[in-house]
Amino acid sequence: MQDKSEKIRTLQKTTVIGAIANVILALFKIIFGFFSNSQALLIDGVHSFSDLITDILVIVVTKFSDDEPDKEHPYGHQRFETIGAMVIGAFLIAVAGGIAYNSAERVFSDQLTTPGWSAIFIAIFSIVSKEWLFRYTMKVATCTNSSILKANAWHHRTDSLSSIVVMIGLIGAYAGYNWLDPVAAIVVAVMIAKVGWDLAWNNIQELVDTAPSQDFIDKIEIIISEITEIKDVHKLRCRKAGANILLDLHIQVEPYISVSEGHQIGDCVTHRLLTQIEELIDVTVHVDPEEDEDKDLYSDETMLPLRSEIISILQDRWLNKYDFNFIKQINIHYSDKHVILELILPLEMNGTENLFAKMDDLNWIKEFKICYYTYDK
Repeated sequence: MQDKSEKIRTLQKTTVIGAIANVILALFKIIFGFFSNSQALLIDGVHSFSDLITDILVIVVTKFSDDEPDKEHPYGHQRFETIGAMVIGAFLIAVAGGIAYNSAERVFSDQLTTPGWSAIFIAIFSIVSKEWLFRYTMKVATCTNSSILKANAWHHRTDSLSSIVVMIGLIGAYAGYNWLDPVAAIVVAVMIAKVGWDLAWNNIQELVDTAPSQDFIDKIEIIISEITEIKDVHKLRCRKAGANILLDLHIQVEPYISVSEGHQIGDCVTHRLLTQIEELIDVTVHVDPEEDEDKDLYSDETMLPLRSEIISILQDRWLNKYDFNFIKQINIHYSDKHVILELILPLEMNGTENLFAKMDDLNWIKEFKICYYTYDK
């Protein structure tokens, strides 16, 4: 995995290369579009300049998105990248709307002209260079797992595809069908809008915590199933944060194991998931002694007494001649809305009856065990 500073340098270097190419392409398209009377090529040049704006946005956003978590952003800054990709999508839709409106006006006007042949060569040059930029940027985006760079790569691809449409329109217009040039511009606008919508919608889904694919969930469950100490998994929830994913889940273990063993099992789950799934950056594991998916934590009826309250009740009902403090250990197990109490007493108290006053009114006590221990003096 790349170091964060190295990743940022790689993203920004890739984006700067794309920005330089966009400036050159935009100038060629606008100049040749103007002098060759090609509306489609001129509009395509404006589209290339819009790529430059998104390149600047990528550089700014990547600087902030990989910052370490802080007090105001305890889960990190990855969603700056999400917002950046969404802004790029919205910007593409706006550009597409302006292109479509302007081109539609020309289709129904009497100002149609025949473009010059030089515009066709510029369109071909744009197709080749933009397709190379798409492949180069997408390769880096995949290696760095950057959603905003992937969005920018698709922006390059829309420029390549739009140039193909422009070339077809130019050839048609040069053959005498002048209306094909502005129609090609409208087709370009629709293509740009489609890519913009996909980018914006996908990142909106992330902002509202849409779960990742079922295949990703299945991958998590397979890794957990390899730990035999875990009986079941429930309440498994994921949410994306930029290129990363946050996970929280409940695991069910044997009900009478120690707290430290349950904690160790939880640590084992966290370790395996973080080391085997690169996208995961945070895993929160809740250890359960039983299945509690339907447990109503808002209801007082489901809340059993804690240790301090239970000991207070036992002390109040203690009847034995021995000191209550003779009890070496009190183990409390919570199971199926009931409590199992286990008292460990000195062997000398073995056979002693009536340790406690009646507890029939305590319907939450499921079982009461008394064990005795001995020790060498």
